[in-house]
Amino acid sequence: MAKLEPTHAKLMEELYQRVKDNFDGGVQWYGETVKLDLEARNLIAGTQTKRFLVDFRYS
Repeated sequence: MAKLEPTHAKLMEELYQRVKDNFDGGVQWYGETVKLDLEARNLIAGTQTKRFLVDFRYS
């Protein structure tokens, strides 16, 4: 199980780089929506350093 703690900016930049060529619309806007949904489902969590604990078991 891989776990990372990327910053919000790095999380959104990684998302953008992975889908920019195959996605119409605001990648980072949709990414933020998905991030908030994953936080609500307790699949990711913000940390005190403003990083996000990402558990890639669900990717």
